[in-house]
Amino acid sequence: DYHPVCFTQVNPSMNDQLISRVIEGIAPDKTDDVLELFAGIGNFSLPIAGRAGLLTAVESSMLSVDYAKKNAVSNGIDTIEWINGNALPACQRLYKQGRRFSKILFDPPRSGIGAELAEEICRFKPEKIVSVSCHPDTLSEDLKVFLKQGYRIESVLGLDMFPQTYHLETVITLIPI
Repeated sequence: DYHPVCFTQVNPSMNDQLISRVIEGIAPDKTDDVLELFAGIGNFSLPIAGRAGLLTAVESSMLSVDYAKKNAVSNGIDTIEWINGNALPACQRLYKQGRRFSKILFDPPRSGIGAELAEEICRFKPEKIVSVSCHPDTLSEDLKVFLKQGYRIESVLGLDMFPQTYHLETVITLIPI
C-alpha cells in the first residue's frame, strides 16, 4: 500500500525481478544486520527483513515511512527498525552509536549517493554492498568511490524496466577486495 506521491516502481513484473535480483545480490541470512538507505515504502525492506536478522531502513520521506510501517505490520514483519531521516546524517549517527552492518543496500534517486555518503558506507566495512541505480552517470561516479575504498564489483545486472526507452535499472553487488 502506498500514497500516490510516494516513489514506487510502476512496472510490477519487472519490479518482481528487481526484488529477486537484489535479494540474490545481498544474500541475507539470520546472522546479518542489514542497512537499507532510501528505503521508500519497503519495496526491498519487506522481502529482505524476513531473511535477515535485523534490517535498519532509512528513508527521508515521513509519508513513505508511515506506509512502509503499515506494509510491514500487514505482512507480519517486526524485524525492521525504521529511521526517518536523510541517509548521510543517519549513517553518521549509526556509526557513532557503534552500529555495524554486514550488508548495505541503497536505491537512491537519479542524483546517486555522492562521494561523502559512499565513504560513510565504507566506514561500516560491510561484507556486501548492493547498489540499485536508475542513472548510469551517477552510478559510475558512486562506484569510483567504492573501488578506491577497497571494494570490487562482484556482479552487474541491468533490468530494462521500460522497453524502447532509456530507463534501465542496474543492480551492482560489491564485495571487499
